[in-house]
Amino acid sequence: MRNLLIFPLIKCYLFLLIKCNGYSDEIEDTSIHEYRGYYRREHSLIKPYHSSSFHVPYWELMGDTEVNNGEIRLTHNEQGKSGVIYNKSPVLSRDWEITLSFSVTGTNGKLYGDGMAIWYVKEIKRGSAYGLNSKFKGLGIFLDTYHNGNKGSDYQFPLIYGMVNDGTKEYNIDNDGSSTRLGYKSCSAYFRNKKKGSTNLLLRYFNNTISIYTDIDGEGKWKKCFNVDNVLLPIGYHFAISGHTGDLHDTHDILSFRMYELDFVRPDKGNEISSYDIIPQYLDEKENEIKSIREDNFSSGVKIFILFFIMISIMGFAIYYGLEYYKNRIAKSHKRFY
Repeated sequence: MRNLLIFPLIKCYLFLLIKCNGYSDEIEDTSIHEYRGYYRREHSLIKPYHSSSFHVPYWELMGDTEVNNGEIRLTHNEQGKSGVIYNKSPVLSRDWEITLSFSVTGTNGKLYGDGMAIWYVKEIKRGSAYGLNSKFKGLGIFLDTYHNGNKGSDYQFPLIYGMVNDGTKEYNIDNDGSSTRLGYKSCSAYFRNKKKGSTNLLLRYFNNTISIYTDIDGEGKWKKCFNVDNVLLPIGYHFAISGHTGDLHDTHDILSFRMYELDFVRPDKGNEISSYDIIPQYLDEKENEIKSIREDNFSSGVKIFILFFIMISIMGFAIYYGLEYYKNRIAKSHKRFY
């Protein structure tokens, strides 16, 4: 009887400890063919790209973009080219994952540019940031092939990095976005002129965390590029992919773009604003430290309370059963005298 009452309390304590500590969501070294979530055709690009009317369903082309049988070509290997393809359907999923298969090729040896970008933005406007507006509202992930900024820096190009913008900041291509780089993080990824053809990239937005993984060398497994916590993005924005060349140039091709809706149940916070009205933002390092301290203090307080509750409960059961046992002994001893 005592075990039946105590074990559920212990299980409850362990469950709450797990919830307080969170959990790890590991993608690294998993197969690039392993998918999580629900495939959303209306946000994806796969062969054959054309419909019977020679349009690309759910997508719109801008600039120099061409659709061929084997690829969607954002730019030819020529100077001053800019191409964009964007998804006309707004994304209604809070958590999602996309995989992009792409190719960047050229004949130039050490000088080439400018690169590609993956977008999740409110509006599609042409501009100087890889073909789109440099004061965009949303998320931009840049696959930068040319080093415009400080030549003495330690960064090796091509470089992958991101930016979250509320529409008030400007992406500066002259310093490779270093002043607005998401989480101050980036990774070098030599995806140009790969012998095995395409390069694969995974962009994941899950539980307010942006994660990027790549398969550069065709090994068929994801390798982590970087991840950034505390990124807030609304629903209702649009995916886009763009490519750009300047004086230096490359061919930028898309082979496939697949989007998956992910399941994640967020706790109900009462008066939380609508998912449509969230302002795109990244909570910087100092805010993260303060939030982390608060969460750690709260988590520790919850653990102490639960442990105290368990101990008091066990003591209460022990006292109760001790008294019952004592009463039974007294009753039995009285019966012997009658």
